[in-house]
Amino acid sequence: MMTIKSLRNLQPVTDEQRRENAEKTRKSLESYKRAAKDIQEICASNGWVEPVIVAEK
Repeated sequence: MMTIKSLRNLQPVTDEQRRENAEKTRKSLESYKRAAKDIQEICASNGWVEPVIVAEK
C-alpha cells in the first residue's frame, strides 16, 4: 500500500537511510540469484527445460 505525502513534507535521504536501502537491495539481489540457481539445478537434475525468469518491479 502506498501512502501519499505532501511534497512540502519531504526530506532529504540521510546517509543511514541510504545505507539501509543499499543493504535491502543487496539482500534482494542475493535472494533472487540464489532462487534462480536453485531453479536451474532442479531443472538440470530432472532433465527439464530451464524456465525463463523475469524480474519485475
